Amino acid sequence: MKPTPLEAAVLAWLAKENSTPQLRAQLHGAVIVNREFSGAGTYTTLAVPSEASPIPSEVELVGQDGPIEGPEVLSPELPTPAATLLWLTERRAAVLEIAGPGIVEAHPTKFTLSAAPSDA
Repeated sequence: MKPTPLEAAVLAWLAKENSTPQLRAQLHGAVIVNREFSGAGTYTTLAVPSEASPIPSEVELVGQDGPIEGPEVLSPELPTPAATLLWLTERRAAVLEIAGPGIVEAHPTKFTLSAAPSDA
């Protein structure tokens, strides 16, 4: 299954902005095996190469399976910015979540990505 332009851009952003070489390797080799539109976003299931190492246990994550926060998606096709999260299974990239109003049956085709605002 081919990534949508939005999925490809978010995965590339996550690989570029993340300092963990294991995650970068996982994302560079990831393929999409399923995409589910939930009515409020998408869940895109990823398969990473079996030879790609998991993220080391000394790397802190929000929870056991993440998520790792990705960029905000800004688009004239969406009423508000969409959030992106990368969920892990056994410290390997597993599901890319893109959530926001307006993502019902398709991803926006015109968009920009920006670092999500911090809570600090």
